[in-house]
Amino acid sequence: MFKVKNMSFKIKTILGVALIEAILLAIIYFTSINSLNETNENQIKTRALETSTLISLWVRNGLLTYDVGNTEHFTNSLVAGERLVYVHIKNEEGNTFAFSGDESYRNIKISPDISLETAQLDGVYDSVVPVTIDDMVIGSVEIGLPIAALSVFINDVADKLKLIAVLEIILSGLFSFGLGWFLTRRLEMLKRVALKIKNTGELVLTGDTANDEIGTVSQAMDQMVQTLIKSQLDLKSKSMRLEKIFNSSQDGMIVFDTKGSLVTINPAMKKIMNCTANFNGCTYSDFIKVVQKQLDSDFNSVKWLNEHATFDMIKEEFNETIRFIKPNPRLLSIKSHLINDASLGIHSIFYFTDLTKTEEVERLKSEFLAHAAHELRTPLTSVQGFSELLTLEGISEQDRVEYAQIINTQSKRVVDMVGELLDISLIEAEGVKSLTLELTDIRQVIDRVLKDYRVDISRAPVQITYPDKGIPNIHIDVERVYQIILNLISNAYKYSSGSQKVTVSVNSFDIGNSEADGQGVIIKIIDEGQGMSKEELSHLFTRFWRADKSGSVPGTGLGMSIVKELMTLHSANIEVVSESGKGTEVRLKFYR
Repeated sequence: MFKVKNMSFKIKTILGVALIEAILLAIIYFTSINSLNETNENQIKTRALETSTLISLWVRNGLLTYDVGNTEHFTNSLVAGERLVYVHIKNEEGNTFAFSGDESYRNIKISPDISLETAQLDGVYDSVVPVTIDDMVIGSVEIGLPIAALSVFINDVADKLKLIAVLEIILSGLFSFGLGWFLTRRLEMLKRVALKIKNTGELVLTGDTANDEIGTVSQAMDQMVQTLIKSQLDLKSKSMRLEKIFNSSQDGMIVFDTKGSLVTINPAMKKIMNCTANFNGCTYSDFIKVVQKQLDSDFNSVKWLNEHATFDMIKEEFNETIRFIKPNPRLLSIKSHLINDASLGIHSIFYFTDLTKTEEVERLKSEFLAHAAHELRTPLTSVQGFSELLTLEGISEQDRVEYAQIINTQSKRVVDMVGELLDISLIEAEGVKSLTLELTDIRQVIDRVLKDYRVDISRAPVQITYPDKGIPNIHIDVERVYQIILNLISNAYKYSSGSQKVTVSVNSFDIGNSEADGQGVIIKIIDEGQGMSKEELSHLFTRFWRADKSGSVPGTGLGMSIVKELMTLHSANIEVVSESGKGTEVRLKFYR
């Protein structure tokens, strides 16, 4: 069934305006016709009364004198002049005294018409007026006024009004169509914008700047869209930040919905799981299967798996440590954050933290402390032992001096070791912050080292060579570089003997392929001593490792590891070339 509410706004506008116009025109039409009829009827009545009264005054003397000829002459002139249908003069007996006009009315008994409706029966408005003298009736005057022309006029006026009404309705329809098109065009624009937002999610503006009601609605919608755009951008920005944090996190994260399906997983988690497969559509059961393949068989790992084998077993948060055996052994901390929010569609989030490196650091720390304790215990044992010997009676002066020298040597070894341990601790704790960089001529630092280092009287001094063209200044921590060069020169002498020479050379080198890249400084410290094999060279920077296993060469085994750390902090490079029995060459490259 056709319903008004299913009609378009344009059709409703056209029909509404047309209906109102039709009602108003109908009221105007019928009111106008009725007013015209009433006006014409009053005019007919007035004319009939006036004409009848005038005739009665004229024919009164004719009736008294029985002057029929003059009376008929008068009535004939009236019929012709006044365009009357007939004029019938009767005497007091009701007989014809004079008659002019249409003969068909001579013998008809006339009844006066009271309205145009009764006159329209024969097209003649009949009027009867008595002829009186001193209130005495001596006859009557009957006249007939034609109303055909009046009816034609009224009908013509009615037809013209109808034509005007039809034209008015057509014009109103066209106007209402134009108005409806104008209004619906903007409404259609609103509709298109709303549907585009609904179907595509793209937020667009109407751009309507009119000040009418539709314009106001459009502008309100634009303001709402702009607010949504701003909110959408804010939400997108926050989502991107969260996604970036989620994807760049070093901890593995995996999210499950309330039905046990996997919502999302970050790259770190895939790396921990050693899996690059697509996890879309995976469930908690699939996740457990992947974990089970890599899980170690230790007690904690098996216990965690048994307690969380199915999704419905996750009823509270947990914090456990498990081990993966494949593809390589790893220690993992696994935590859960229980949300269980149906509106968000999220049940829980699992966090996986790889503790393998932490465990390795702790192991190395323990080994370092064990090495340090062992290395300290040896000289301290010597100090304690020879100190006890010094307290014994009967020791010769020569032995006493020897024991005191041993105690002194071992004490220095302990002091040196403690100092180097403190150096390592400071470097690891503060890193680059432990350096005080300044632009320095490296030759000044080397000269200071050579001045301070005491070469045994039986050995040749260090041979130093500088380039004639000069070298660039570099940013270094003077005291730390002094420590590096001193350590390397000391090692060069300790691991060489007799006439074997120790040389130091300094040169500049091009950092890049163009002058704009600048120049760096390379320092070479070369000895002709015992050298090292490839195996020994691979352990050179290991803490507490020493090339001399006999113990005849003093040292703590920490010097080269400290040199390596300090060079790294300077963003510099150290290279060592050595061959057993042929000596060692150490190259220090500074790039700034």
